[in-house]
Amino acid sequence: MAKRKIGPFILERKLGVGGMGIVYLATYEKTGRKVAVKVLSPAMSDQPQVLKRFEREMDILKKLKDPHVVQYFGGGKQRGQHFYAMELVDGGTLEEVIKERAPLDWEFVVDCGIQICSGLEKAHAMGIIHRDLKPANLFLSTKTGELKLGDFGIARDTTATALTAAGRTVGTYAYMAPEQIIGKPPVSRKTDLYSLGCVLFEMLTGHTPFQADTAAAMLMMHLDEDPPKVRGKNMQCPIWLENLIQRLLAKDPGDRPFDAQATRLALEEVRNKEATQMSVSTQAARGAGTGGTTVSMDSVDPELKKILQKKKKQRKRKKDQPFHEQTWFLVLCLVMVIGVTIWLLLPDSAETMYEKANAYLAQEDEGGLFYGREQLQKLIESYPDHNLAEIAQKKVDQLDMDKALQESTKAARTGLPVQLAGNEARTRFVEALRFELYGDRATALEKYQSLRNLFEINQDVKEEKFNSRSYQIYLKLTRLKIDEIQQQIADGTFISDPQILILQNMREADQLLARGETFKAKQKWNSLLELYSENKEYAAQMNYIMKRKEGAEIAPWDYSPLDNLKKEAEENSAEENPGNN
Repeated sequence: MAKRKIGPFILERKLGVGGMGIVYLATYEKTGRKVAVKVLSPAMSDQPQVLKRFEREMDILKKLKDPHVVQYFGGGKQRGQHFYAMELVDGGTLEEVIKERAPLDWEFVVDCGIQICSGLEKAHAMGIIHRDLKPANLFLSTKTGELKLGDFGIARDTTATALTAAGRTVGTYAYMAPEQIIGKPPVSRKTDLYSLGCVLFEMLTGHTPFQADTAAAMLMMHLDEDPPKVRGKNMQCPIWLENLIQRLLAKDPGDRPFDAQATRLALEEVRNKEATQMSVSTQAARGAGTGGTTVSMDSVDPELKKILQKKKKQRKRKKDQPFHEQTWFLVLCLVMVIGVTIWLLLPDSAETMYEKANAYLAQEDEGGLFYGREQLQKLIESYPDHNLAEIAQKKVDQLDMDKALQESTKAARTGLPVQLAGNEARTRFVEALRFELYGDRATALEKYQSLRNLFEINQDVKEEKFNSRSYQIYLKLTRLKIDEIQQQIADGTFISDPQILILQNMREADQLLARGETFKAKQKWNSLLELYSENKEYAAQMNYIMKRKEGAEIAPWDYSPLDNLKKEAEENSAEENPGNN
């Protein structure tokens, strides 16, 4: 039978079938090198969207040159069939390993996780989101022992035009992040980190975090249910690794590690912590027989004391009995084990915890901030009466406030949903922040003050949610914002009349429209409508904007009073703050 060829490659057996084509084992004629060739069928080639995806996968693989990404060799078209050749990874997929050997050793899991993160770092640095990270797309090389990312068929190049309609679900259900399912917020590098969490969970337990009989049920579990703990399925998993996986599986992308690099560093930290713990335990066990440590009998279990206090004739041993089998030696070893265990369980001193926290925080990346905060919290819990506890609490508050303000600013600028688990404080804070960022500090101040009053009223009622950590952080932020804006008013650094801001933006939008810049004009109108459409005081202005957006015939707005309003506001500010002139 004649050998089937495509381009310079002789096709042999099928290696697998994917959503867009078939992958063959093939030989490059010129050198005899074995490669994998992906072929898009002619029927698929007639579908423009599928063809674009196939071509985009080729473009992505061309860009990615990394030991942990399957290498691209080239491609083309022959007799209506599109194809490309890539590195043949001979060890099969991680999916096959999980099916045969799961649960896997945590050391192997950590090593694989580090390699996956290295590949993701390269992809994310080039603006590429994989979007379909799963064991079937992770390939093992028996020659090098490396794990490689492959199958970028539905990957998204954030620097290129999107091929997926907004809101459409793309990915494999068992590994899909919540934002992939509902289409917002947009997929990002943190989407791949959620999938990585699912993969690590499956390697350690033998199954994915969520299991259901239908796709719809599976997707709802990703959206609504907390993932189970790994150690509930595999007690050999270090607690640090379990905690990292829980962070990777957070519903809110903002609660996941910052990026693949931060995740890789966290995985390396897991390995280091376990190695340190094992080293201390081993040294303690070896040191027990040196006789260099004095152990107080007061710390020995009462039953052991009875053994040691038995009559001399009961303690006699045969002359040829080795010393390491004699009771005194066994008791001493047990006491040493108890002592070492107690020592290991004792927390660091407050000063040591504080130094560790500062060292982490000095890294100024997400991993450093996370572990720095963790050390500060341990200090507070372990030494509540220490003078450093108060300083640590202030630092924790500041870290939490910085994070809350960062996330709220992102939500305010992008219009992302802000309702998280019924957190009214965050919702109302973001609403006020939107006005402040728009430049309407007067309205923002009113809303901040309203939120502060809400806190103060409900603190008297002692409603539980208003005493929660999250609410208290937003209360602190609210008070800071009030002080900041009031200081700006006192300094006369801005005009406090919202009407002036509205009229200024209306006039600018009309000018943009007159110049033919319709899109920019509509952006200004949309911002005004979003912020002020429910304010009856500005109903006439909002009605005018609606008419202009619809293209209706309407008389131009009279902006002549605007300059007078601005002048009057400036004069009032000068009278109230004479020291600033």
